[in-house]
Amino acid sequence: MKGSVVGGSEAAPGGGSRPAWRGGPQPAPGGPAVSVVLPVRDGERTLGAALESLRAQTFAHFEVLVVDDGSRDGSGGIARAWERRDGRFRVVRVGGAGGVGGSDGSGGVGDSGG
Repeated sequence: MKGSVVGGSEAAPGGGSRPAWRGGPQPAPGGPAVSVVLPVRDGERTLGAALESLRAQTFAHFEVLVVDDGSRDGSGGIARAWERRDGRFRVVRVGGAGGVGGSDGSGGVGDSGG
């Protein structure tokens, strides 16, 4: 069923609903409608809050590609924890290739499904 919510729903701030936080993958039927590419390099202090903000959106049919550009802090671990926790979050490591464009120019965009 296109547009249905997988895994139940819960009240969202300001009304509406969002997928229930079940601690596991919550794929959108037929793949994500929107792909969010979030570049990060040494963003440990703010990454968790940014990912939580994305998770809390009322529109549920999205994926988040965290493009880790060679972080030397705990950013990679934070991103991988989100990847394990929620199937809409994925990590693409470009290894310090010079920004979200990376060495091949895609910066994870080629990995997106939306």
